Amino acid sequence: METYVKYEFDEVPDLSHIEGDVVIVGKLTLQEGVYDEDGNEMEPPIISDKIAVDIIWRTEPLEELEIFRVTPTTPKHTISGQNELYQP
Repeated sequence: METYVKYEFDEVPDLSHIEGDVVIVGKLTLQEGVYDEDGNEMEPPIISDKIAVDIIWRTEPLEELEIFRVTPTTPKHTISGQNELYQP
């Protein structure tokens, strides 16, 4: 059974051994910046210092990655058409 799991890492580990689909999303915008009508930045955006990675596992998720698993209540990124596989 396929499972869709989200992770966050300080740096991207070697995921070449994963049996599934790996999407390295990158650093997410946690809060949008504020700009005036001329496009000048009034408040900068807040960017995560973690790298988001989504994996659709074709096997059981690796236990060694469990400490990096995240369960956002409102995910900033999803894999189109795969939401039914998401396991928060």
